[in-house]
Amino acid sequence: MEVNIYELWQQMGSVAKGVMYVLFFMSIWSIWVAIDKYLLFSRAKKQSIKFAEAFTQELDKHSVQKQALDLTREKRFRRSHVAKITNAGLQEYIRIRDLAVKAGNPVPEASEGGAMTLFERIQHVMERSAIMIVSDFKKGLSGLATIGATAPFVGLFGTVIGIINAFQAIKDKGAAALGAVSGGIAEALIATALGLFVAIPAVWLYNYFSTKVERIQNELSNVSSDLLDYLLGVQEAQHGGKRI
Repeated sequence: MEVNIYELWQQMGSVAKGVMYVLFFMSIWSIWVAIDKYLLFSRAKKQSIKFAEAFTQELDKHSVQKQALDLTREKRFRRSHVAKITNAGLQEYIRIRDLAVKAGNPVPEASEGGAMTLFERIQHVMERSAIMIVSDFKKGLSGLATIGATAPFVGLFGTVIGIINAFQAIKDKGAAALGAVSGGIAEALIATALGLFVAIPAVWLYNYFSTKVERIQNELSNVSSDLLDYLLGVQEAQHGGKRI
């Protein structure tokens, strides 16, 4: 005998239907987050690769200053996490260097009281930038984790309601006939199945995108180190090997 979904839906009580609506909303939400994150990560990867190529060319021209900084602000790289953290580091480097030049000190030194040196300040700024960048990539992932953790319990709640309806049917009819309880049992099993159907993909997607976030964190750390090494080399070359 085939299961008639429409008839089952008509037989469901208001609470059971509410459970189904909640699970359906969770499913739509997880799909929306997955599509949004997939597009975000794809654009960030593509734009970061193009930015790295363009930025390397600027470094080869020894234009680490305004030209390279302008490159990080170009609209075509607005989704690139590499461009964002490079912008933060270069902007701080140029700002401190210009202030030092205006003060008559072309080589910024550590100030009294053990204050941070030029490159410690740059590193600090890039670390803060990395935190904000990673936070943007993580937006929505907590929703996937919540759906993955709670959807089975929402389905279980629907199962309990279905079992209650089945026993109520037995009580009303005065006999445990299969026809009297089949509707409630089917309702219970569908709720359980739907809860698992929503939860399993949400957990997979959460783990998948969390792994991508970890990779981006590693990339940001590597970019920060490489940029600091390069700027340190520039400063040493410009000031006769004097370390900052």
